[in-house]
Amino acid sequence: MLVETMLDKKAADALRTVPLSAATILRRINNMGEDVIDQVVEKLKSSGSFALQLDESTNVSGEAQLLRFVRYKDIHENAIHEHILFCKTIPGRTTGDEIFKVIDSIFSKHKLGWKHCVHICTDDVATMSGRLNGLIAHIRKANPGVEWMHCIIHREALASKRMSEELHGVLNDAVKVINYIQSRFVNHRLFLCQDTGSDTISFCFTPMSGGCPGESH
Repeated sequence: MLVETMLDKKAADALRTVPLSAATILRRINNMGEDVIDQVVEKLKSSGSFALQLDESTNVSGEAQLLRFVRYKDIHENAIHEHILFCKTIPGRTTGDEIFKVIDSIFSKHKLGWKHCVHICTDDVATMSGRLNGLIAHIRKANPGVEWMHCIIHREALASKRMSEELHGVLNDAVKVINYIQSRFVNHRLFLCQDTGSDTISFCFTPMSGGCPGESH
């Protein structure tokens, strides 16, 4: 009805011929997802080097999941881009070896070389940062020159647990205000910088949680 109103009956009839079964929609969603990943992989290969952000968490079903973001330089736009590469379930135990196998399988599937991975950002749990059996130890066997950094947002989350009650209360109030503003578009307003009297600013939403790559920066 909407298409017929906005366009014409011919367009509406053509749209009705498009199969919209659950299996068809699922297949098309998967195809679009694979196409996005292929585009990101091609940009990673053309950039020559890239950085990884990793986080392991548990979903509502109790399954361990690995979320991975990549940051790279787009040679065509001459700009640094960040994009999610995958979210995979970790089979078995969440050890550094199992996590490395999940990432390495993706690298092998898309023919990405570890030598092009120059930087890793994770939290500081032993599974990730352990020198002998952690994820970083396994990655450095494939690329000894890779650099590792403890996620800054995770550091802030750890530091916030030991701050004074007064400062913690101020932080909680600030987070509630920002979350309320960002929760709905109608609440999101541009704030005038009264001191300068020229520019406007918009609050950036940064969820206060213990994870790292999945959070906004």
